[in-house]
Amino acid sequence: MPIKTIVEPSSCRRGQKCPCRRLPRKKSTNLTMVAVKQEMEKTKEQLSVKKSALSSTVRKKTSASDSRTSASLVGYTGALILLSLALIVVIQDIISFIKSPDKYSKPRKKKKVRKKRRDKLIVSV
Repeated sequence: MPIKTIVEPSSCRRGQKCPCRRLPRKKSTNLTMVAVKQEMEKTKEQLSVKKSALSSTVRKKTSASDSRTSASLVGYTGALILLSLALIVVIQDIISFIKSPDKYSKPRKKKKVRKKRRDKLIVSV
């Protein structure tokens, strides 16, 4: 089923620069639904942009460098505090292990020795 499309002249005022006046004008064309869908797909492909290539996406993933001494000092201080907390925990564990190593070792399980049972068959005569 053909669809009739009519391109009307632009509604721009005189004296304004309108991009639609520079385009070639088509008075009317007969297009089928398949042709319209194909044109839409072609236009969609031409207008689509990869999100990974956008500068906003790139800026989200990269951090800005800060060369101020106060900023680096704050970072080093934070790292030093975290490292000292981790060392305190590890040192306490080492000290408690040295004091009583038996507490932290698992006792070995003894293997159970199974006695073989001999079933006696009673034969009645």
